[in-house]
Amino acid sequence: MNFIHWPHHSPAGLNLGGKAAALAALHGCGENIPAWFVVLPAAFADSVPADTTQEWRLSDDVARQLQSAMDQLGPAGGLFAVRSSALEEDGRDHSFAGQFESFLQVRREEVAARVVAVWKSAFSERVRQYREQRRLPGRPAAPAVLIQRMVHADAAGVVFGVDPVTGRTDVTVVSAVRGLGDSLVSGEHNADTWRVAAHRALISREIAGKSPVLADAQVLAVADLVRRLGAFFGRPQDVEWAWEGSALHLLQSRPVTTVTPAATGTAPGSFNLWDNSNIIESYSGVTTPLTFTFARRAYEGVYRQFCRILAVPRSKIRRHDAV
Repeated sequence: MNFIHWPHHSPAGLNLGGKAAALAALHGCGENIPAWFVVLPAAFADSVPADTTQEWRLSDDVARQLQSAMDQLGPAGGLFAVRSSALEEDGRDHSFAGQFESFLQVRREEVAARVVAVWKSAFSERVRQYREQRRLPGRPAAPAVLIQRMVHADAAGVVFGVDPVTGRTDVTVVSAVRGLGDSLVSGEHNADTWRVAAHRALISREIAGKSPVLADAQVLAVADLVRRLGAFFGRPQDVEWAWEGSALHLLQSRPVTTVTPAATGTAPGSFNLWDNSNIIESYSGVTTPLTFTFARRAYEGVYRQFCRILAVPRSKIRRHDAV
């Protein structure tokens, strides 16, 4: 049985998962995607016994095919990215963002163990809770695993084909950090952020350090990339990218799942973005109903008092009760 899928092969009837299916759809479209292949879910069935209390490891057949595929993907000593690509992941309705494990800068001898770690993450408690909270039917299944040549990024980040704050689809938002993009996703480093209009004008820039991570021409190239992908898939995309020297690499593309009816132009209304960016230092975990009730009352009181200290008219404060 074949446990490896290459992008130039037909994916018909195969479960490649969200990440790999998007890259497979883009094969031959001219985008600069690091070389990749997929370890198919059938590898899990061949490797992991029904008695899951036993140690999980790749079967001999899967291990041989994996080693052969890595030989074709990159030279000896090269590094790899090992990413989850579950069927439900990166979909139109549920992103499963951060639920499955992915690994960067993986040495060849560690890839097999990382594949197993991705499989295990699909059956983790956090995935179970994610599915339960969203009332998703069925049971978790082993994901496909995407193996990519590691890009030695000078700068990396994400770009949204729609402004996630205002919901405007005529504005793209580019966020970038130096080096690998995992420090941006994890929140370890603050990112430079640019907003770019549909006619390629830079609307705003927020630079976190002493100098910008990207030149303006690079920002515009990233904005062009997300617009091309949005046109290709027929929906605004959330794209991970990396600059390596003068080359812009597309790492993954998935649909934006937070676009509201107001943002797509189908109905008027206000757009509310809920996040914990201003209180994460105090409430770093999942907020439970009790914590939310306390934090909401406390912060509302503090901000009302602050407005009064600044002599904001009480009538104006009342007009913003909802905020």
